[in-house]
Amino acid sequence: MVAPKDFLARSQGQVVVVVLKDSRTLKGKLEGWDEFINLSLEEAEETTESRTRKLGKVVVRGSQVIAVQAEKLGPAPAVTTESRPGARWR
Repeated sequence: MVAPKDFLARSQGQVVVVVLKDSRTLKGKLEGWDEFINLSLEEAEETTESRTRKLGKVVVRGSQVIAVQAEKLGPAPAVTTESRPGARWR
Protein backbone atom coordinates (compact mmCIF):
# COMPACT_ATOMS: atom_id res chain seq x y z
CA MET A 1 0.00 0.00 0.00
CA VAL A 2 1.26 3.45 -0.88
CA ALA A 3 1.10 6.21 1.74
CA PRO A 4 -1.16 9.12 0.67
CA LYS A 5 1.66 11.69 0.58
CA ASP A 6 3.87 9.36 -1.47
CA PHE A 7 0.99 8.68 -3.84
CA LEU A 8 0.30 12.40 -4.35
CA ALA A 9 4.00 13.11 -4.86
CA ARG A 10 4.14 10.42 -7.56
CA SER A 11 0.92 11.72 -9.14
CA GLN A 12 1.97 15.36 -9.33
CA GLY A 13 1.94 16.53 -12.94
CA GLN A 14 -0.18 13.52 -13.93
CA VAL A 15 -3.89 13.27 -14.75
CA VAL A 16 -5.93 12.17 -11.73
CA VAL A 17 -9.59 11.42 -11.07
CA VAL A 18 -10.95 12.81 -7.78
CA VAL A 19 -14.19 11.44 -6.30
CA LEU A 20 -16.05 13.92 -4.07
CA LYS A 21 -18.51 13.32 -1.21
CA ASP A 22 -21.45 14.57 -3.29
CA SER A 23 -20.67 11.87 -5.94
CA ARG A 24 -19.22 14.29 -8.49
CA THR A 25 -15.91 13.39 -10.07
CA LEU A 26 -13.20 15.77 -11.19
CA LYS A 27 -10.53 14.85 -13.69
CA GLY A 28 -7.48 17.03 -14.26
CA LYS A 29 -3.73 17.40 -14.01
CA LEU A 30 -2.57 17.46 -10.37
CA GLU A 31 -0.68 20.72 -9.97
CA GLY A 32 -0.19 20.65 -6.20
CA TRP A 33 -1.48 19.52 -2.82
CA ASP A 34 -0.97 20.13 0.89
CA GLU A 35 -1.05 18.18 4.14
CA PHE A 36 -4.86 18.49 4.31
CA ILE A 37 -5.23 16.87 0.85
CA ASN A 38 -6.42 20.18 -0.61
CA LEU A 39 -5.73 19.64 -4.31
CA SER A 40 -4.96 22.03 -7.14
CA LEU A 41 -6.01 20.71 -10.57
CA GLU A 42 -5.36 22.19 -14.01
CA GLU A 43 -7.61 21.58 -17.03
CA ALA A 44 -10.25 20.11 -14.71
CA GLU A 45 -13.50 18.56 -15.90
CA GLU A 46 -16.45 17.93 -13.59
CA THR A 47 -18.67 14.92 -14.21
CA THR A 48 -22.06 14.34 -12.61
CA GLU A 49 -24.76 11.78 -13.42
CA SER A 50 -26.26 14.10 -16.02
CA ARG A 51 -23.38 16.04 -17.59
CA THR A 52 -19.70 16.82 -17.96
CA ARG A 53 -18.33 20.35 -18.03
CA LYS A 54 -14.90 21.95 -18.32
CA LEU A 55 -13.83 24.00 -15.32
CA GLY A 56 -10.21 24.91 -16.02
CA LYS A 57 -8.06 25.47 -12.92
CA VAL A 58 -9.68 24.52 -9.59
CA VAL A 59 -8.80 24.02 -5.94
CA VAL A 60 -10.55 21.12 -4.23
CA ARG A 61 -11.03 21.20 -0.46
CA GLY A 62 -9.51 18.07 1.05
CA SER A 63 -12.46 17.48 3.39
CA GLN A 64 -14.64 16.83 0.33
CA VAL A 65 -12.32 14.22 -1.23
CA ILE A 66 -13.24 10.55 -0.94
CA ALA A 67 -10.68 9.08 -3.34
CA VAL A 68 -7.93 10.03 -5.77
CA GLN A 69 -6.94 7.75 -8.62
CA ALA A 70 -4.04 8.36 -11.00
CA GLU A 71 -4.28 7.38 -14.64
CA LYS A 72 -0.52 6.81 -14.61
CA LEU A 73 1.91 7.07 -11.69
CA GLY A 74 5.25 8.77 -12.00
CA PRO A 75 8.45 7.19 -10.69
CA ALA A 76 8.66 6.40 -7.01
CA PRO A 77 10.49 9.08 -5.04
CA ALA A 78 13.82 8.15 -3.52
CA VAL A 79 13.35 7.15 0.11
CA THR A 80 16.00 8.23 2.56
CA THR A 81 16.07 8.60 6.30
CA GLU A 82 15.95 12.39 5.71
CA SER A 83 12.61 12.11 3.85
CA ARG A 84 11.16 9.86 6.57
CA PRO A 85 11.78 11.44 9.98
CA GLY A 86 12.46 8.83 12.60
CA ALA A 87 13.01 6.08 10.00
CA ARG A 88 15.87 3.66 10.50
CA TRP A 89 17.43 1.31 8.00
CA ARG A 90 17.46 -2.28 9.14
